[in-house]
Amino acid sequence: MIVFITCVLSFFATEAFANRPFRGVYEVPTVTPDLRPFSSYPIRFESNTNDVMTANELVLQLPEELVGSPYEFKISRANNEWSGPDVSAVDCQVISRDFVCRLAFHAVNVEMPLVEQNLRQMYPNMNEETLSRYLKVSLQFSDEPIGILKYRLRGRDRQR
Repeated sequence: MIVFITCVLSFFATEAFANRPFRGVYEVPTVTPDLRPFSSYPIRFESNTNDVMTANELVLQLPEELVGSPYEFKISRANNEWSGPDVSAVDCQVISRDFVCRLAFHAVNVEMPLVEQNLRQMYPNMNEETLSRYLKVSLQFSDEPIGILKYRLRGRDRQR
């Protein structure tokens, strides 16, 4: 009976942690040096396991300060290849201490008035020049919706 209870508790504990959020960075690549400091956004994402190295599915939401309104997407791994219905290309790999996914989307509707509103709400003391640079990154993303997800691997992640 104790073994059965232990097994059941282990199952529920595993399931409870399987969808815990991870914190990473979403970066919009830019060739404009003035925009680079404004092209990285904190991002939270979920995995179908409690570590990204064994995950077969990631669910992410693009930052609202980049695209305006919530835009959630999912990528899945099968036979060590990542793909998803909203992305035209995905390349995920471990680089040094980071899990890195380069993502290209089919299309993302970037709502510029909402982007500006979100930025002003999130950073009420932001000056107009800084706001302008963030908006330029969003415009660039709307023209070419590509980005890089970076997640710093923890000690136990790197052992796999």
